[in-house]
Amino acid sequence: MQEAHSVAGQGGHAGVVAGPTADTVDQPNRAETVDQPVRAETVGQRTGADGSDRTLLLWLTNSAHATNHFQNAMLTVLYPIMMVDLGFGYAQVGVLNAVQGMFGNATQAFYGFLAQFARRTHLLGVGNMILGLGVFLTGLVPSYPFLILARAVAQSGGSAQHPVGASLLSANFPTRRGTVLALHTSTAQIGGLVAPVVVGVALLALGWREIFLIAALVSFAMGAILFFFRDRDQHVNAGASRSEKLARGKASYLRVFRNRNMMIISLVMMVGAAGRNEGADLAYLSGHLQLDFGYTAALTGLVIASLTVGSIIGPIGLGRLADRYSARLVLQGSLLFSTLTTWWLSTQGADLVLLMFNMFLHGAVSYSRNSLTQALVADSVGDADRDAAFSSYYFIGFASAPLWALLGGWLMDTAGFQQTFVVYGFSYLAGMLLLALIRDSKGERASATR
Repeated sequence: MQEAHSVAGQGGHAGVVAGPTADTVDQPNRAETVDQPVRAETVGQRTGADGSDRTLLLWLTNSAHATNHFQNAMLTVLYPIMMVDLGFGYAQVGVLNAVQGMFGNATQAFYGFLAQFARRTHLLGVGNMILGLGVFLTGLVPSYPFLILARAVAQSGGSAQHPVGASLLSANFPTRRGTVLALHTSTAQIGGLVAPVVVGVALLALGWREIFLIAALVSFAMGAILFFFRDRDQHVNAGASRSEKLARGKASYLRVFRNRNMMIISLVMMVGAAGRNEGADLAYLSGHLQLDFGYTAALTGLVIASLTVGSIIGPIGLGRLADRYSARLVLQGSLLFSTLTTWWLSTQGADLVLLMFNMFLHGAVSYSRNSLTQALVADSVGDADRDAAFSSYYFIGFASAPLWALLGGWLMDTAGFQQTFVVYGFSYLAGMLLLALIRDSKGERASATR
């Protein structure tokens, strides 16, 4: 049975006050108006697929997210080997991550606009196929410049997952957004959990090139399944002309950028150096463990797996707290503990047990920032603006990734691991200060229903 809901009276997730939003796309004349009055989603509004279709859609979307993270997590174990074979260092790793971030952000910003013209599942399918192509090309690169090109292709395809997947799930599970988005994040971490362990073992028999070629097949298969899935979430207006769709897309982005809370939430993601899933912390952690501590690839994979286990459990647990109490305060608490665990990591020695414990705690708190801010984004806008909202959120939130990658590479080469992660720790404190500017609307939303 389709979920009936009302954001204004929803008693579950504690979000933020919705800014100016458009009505549903079923009302084209009103949706084209930029200065659309605030309007809550109501009990008879269509939200997408029903019953088993929604359940299948949930797990297909989550599986695609896990595949995406699998491809990125492989790099944390393979970087040290690739650095030797292709002849590049930490600074070049920083440049590589910066280029990936730039291409990912550039394409990510437009997926919300493309959702006006195509089904979200089609966008996810094509994105996964492009990701697979980039991963396949990575296994064939002859030198570092070609590696940059291959990873840019991969990132351009993989960047569809976050804005499109989050928007798709938010539309189909309106009364359980906090839980579903946390599950979306945590399921993805399973791909990140499996990848380092699988790759660490695979390296005993295969070279890094063969591993990339085999992994590409997973993305190709996932993309094909999503593309041909019969999605009942037909939010695209088939009867609208191209010019009308362009106008609606433009108006939607304008409403999102005028939403003060949306911008602040996006900036919270932007200022943090790590904890973005494929964050700056992982880019240098594997090299630190193997080159500074002498860890094997298998042990490195085990340490990173500890972080990933924390990143699976943490978002779900903190998401439940955010549903029950203040989402803003829960997020601020997670950022405080992210600072402390990052500083602890900067001074942690080679003791495997303590390092794994630190990684577990760090993953639990720092990786929760993603799902907590996503839930706040979903509550900030109506369904007509949700695609633009998530695209804008990820574009702004990840815009600083190239800068953090370049800064991290420079700090690693000049100051070392400890100073690099001390700086990363301070970045979480900046996010805490930004959250003070957001109105916590749990009480206000309750009063709005009276």
